[in-house]
Amino acid sequence: MEKQEREVKFHNLLAYGIGDLYGGGAFTLIGLYLMFFLTNTVGLPGTLAGLVFGLGRVWDAITDPAMGYISDKTRSRFGRRRVYFLIGVIPVALSLLPMWLIPFSKDTNHYFIFIYYLLSYMLFNTVYTILITPYSALNADMTSDYKVRARLSGFRMGFSQVASLISGVVAPLILKQYNNSGEGYFYMALYFAIFYALIWLLVFIGTFERENIVFESRAELKLKDIIINFFSTLKNRSFRMHLGMYIFAFISLDAINSILFFYLNYYLHTPDLKPIATAALFGSEVLVVGIYIYIANQIGKARSFRIGLFIAILAFILLNFLTPENANLYTVVFFFACIGIGFSSGNVMPFAILPEVVDVDELITSKDRAGTYAGFMTFVRKFTQGLIVLPLLGLCIDLIGYNPELKQQASHTELGFKYLLVVIPIVVNFIAILFSLKYEVTPKTHRILKQEIERLKKGGKKEEVSSETREICETLTGIPYEKLYNPDHFINLSKNRS
Repeated sequence: MEKQEREVKFHNLLAYGIGDLYGGGAFTLIGLYLMFFLTNTVGLPGTLAGLVFGLGRVWDAITDPAMGYISDKTRSRFGRRRVYFLIGVIPVALSLLPMWLIPFSKDTNHYFIFIYYLLSYMLFNTVYTILITPYSALNADMTSDYKVRARLSGFRMGFSQVASLISGVVAPLILKQYNNSGEGYFYMALYFAIFYALIWLLVFIGTFERENIVFESRAELKLKDIIINFFSTLKNRSFRMHLGMYIFAFISLDAINSILFFYLNYYLHTPDLKPIATAALFGSEVLVVGIYIYIANQIGKARSFRIGLFIAILAFILLNFLTPENANLYTVVFFFACIGIGFSSGNVMPFAILPEVVDVDELITSKDRAGTYAGFMTFVRKFTQGLIVLPLLGLCIDLIGYNPELKQQASHTELGFKYLLVVIPIVVNFIAILFSLKYEVTPKTHRILKQEIERLKKGGKKEEVSSETREICETLTGIPYEKLYNPDHFINLSKNRS
């Protein structure tokens, strides 16, 4: 008799969700402060600082699938996922600290400094991957119930938003106590490191893994097959449009995170308003998430995405009128709250859309490949961010003439920070909107898609499809109807089962 699944209770939901206080919080902390720390406090040129981020993210993209494979193969008394939470408690604290140390003088060769911070960032990313990859997979290992999985994901998303708010507000308050010195950055990292270590103890204690999981043997898999399967997702037209929406919307987030403190310090000359600006930005995002989800359920996720990014573009256009002369508590809160209200949809909708493109893939391949799609989505994001976006942002900081030795930057440098913060988000959000116009999964077309999948599952003949359904299926997949529901569109990575 099959053993009944253990119930996921409220305290289990909380324990799972708080894991993203580290997942979302650590990268918000790094995204907001590390570029500024490396250039302004350490004195590293912007180009090299950007490469620290870029090469570190490429390393992260490589280690993610490797850790996924290791976690899948792990067997221990604590399960294949949770054991890493216990292993990672001490490393998670130790890996955060080296990035915020200054163990050399300003006369040290810039390339030596670059190598030190690159290795420190790669160390952090490695530990981060060891924890977050099993954590992301734990959702499915705790329960097989679709609705309970959705609740687990909801708790995770909520804590991630709270983590961004904590990082954006608490960190500058700590730095202010130490006059934004190198010592301040170290203590900021120390406090957060202890906090993050305690989080993983709580996640370990409050979560569990099902006892009836069926394990698959992958010993005979070839690397070539895995890569082909990975890139076969690009056959899916809806996924290609979704990737464009996701990548370009998140370039806007990269620009905000990387440039915000330079903008506040050197253009507006309001360094004391850092916690206020970040609280307005991230707090407003959290407040309107429910509104965008409601809109998405009524008229479709792509339309909800467009509405938000259109508001964000208007907010960035308005930001052009915020000047050092009129910058104060009220104007900064207003402008950055408007940006947060708009960008909230860009932050949430790409992840809400992912299950839809997985459904489109099921019509193409006849299989559920949610893990492959989630992995490829993350892989593309990290590679584009690492090889293109972050290095270019660092280069732009150099090109506008930023000099960390100067408290008062040249006028063209100050204006440069303004236009980097205003123009880049406007351009990339507009491109993301263009991709969303080509994404044609709506509540109606999704319903027809699911009905057709169910019909084919039950042995329905392709010759009996209606003309409307045929047209919708071809539009969403980008593949002739006759070639759909065919496993030949991918390599079955589960064919070698034990």
